[in-house]
Amino acid sequence: MHRVVPTDPCPELNCPESEQITLSSRCCKVCRGHDFCSEGHGCMEHSDCVNLEAGDCCVCKDGFRPLRDDNAYCEGTTGL
Repeated sequence: MHRVVPTDPCPELNCPESEQITLSSRCCKVCRGHDFCSEGHGCMEHSDCVNLEAGDCCVCKDGFRPLRDDNAYCEGTTGL
């Protein structure tokens, strides 16, 4: 397993150490409840980004169904 070494120092977190979590996909810790969706996501017009404990995912809006496993692209169910 290759470990990435950050070139910039990690940002200072504004949460107690007991609320800081380490993610396998990041060098720096994040606070519990971090807004991963605000960092950019692949959810398209008919799907919403939802924050999870260790990342984010896309969820189809009401009245739509997924076209792919990641729920990034959704189509309307009206008239199907």
